[in-house]
Amino acid sequence: MEIPTAEVGEPTGGLVKVTNDQGEDLAVSRVSASSDSGRMEVSDDTCTGASLPPGGSCEVTVRHVAAEPGPYTGALAVSTSLGTLSAPLSGEAVGAQPPAPTGMETSTPEGTPTETGSAEPPSDGTDTTQSPPVDEPAYAPPRPR
Repeated sequence: MEIPTAEVGEPTGGLVKVTNDQGEDLAVSRVSASSDSGRMEVSDDTCTGASLPPGGSCEVTVRHVAAEPGPYTGALAVSTSLGTLSAPLSGEAVGAQPPAPTGMETSTPEGTPTETGSAEPPSDGTDTTQSPPVDEPAYAPPRPR
C-alpha cells in the first residue's frame, strides 16, 4: 500500500482491507505495523479478534509520522490461525528535518544555559553585552621609549 506523502512530523496513513481468500475460516489474533523510518502504528483495527469466513474481510487503518524527509518502507503484519500475513507499506515524507531534541545544554555569552538549550539573561538586570568604550581605540600601539 502506498501511504500518501506528508510533511515531516505530520501524520498520514491509509486504510488496508484484509480479505480471507482461503477455503476455511481465518482467525485474526494480532495486527501490527512497522517502518524503517519514523513511527508507524495501527490506529484503528476491526481485524484483531475477528474470525473471517472465506471471502470475509476486515479493515486496518495505519498511521505514519515521519522523522526525516525522504522515502520510507514498512509492513503490516496480520497474525492469523494460518500463519502471519504481511503487506508492504511505503511512502515519502517531504519538508525540513525537525529540530534536534531539546534537553542538551548550550551556553551563550548573554546568559546561563538552560535545559532546553536557550539562554536566559541574568535576573539582576545587569547588562551582559560587552563592547569597547567609545573613546578608546580597540588597539593601541606601544609607545616609544
